[in-house]
Amino acid sequence: MKIYFANALFSHADFNYNAQLAAQIRRALPDVDMYVPQE
Repeated sequence: MKIYFANALFSHADFNYNAQLAAQIRRALPDVDMYVPQE
């Protein structure tokens, strides 16, 4: 499965939230290919 994970990037808090959520998804679903444009 592939995931394109994008969200608002209006503040540093948004950036941190996106990074933390992406990391949690990757830990929970290690076989998923996830693209996060902010990375």
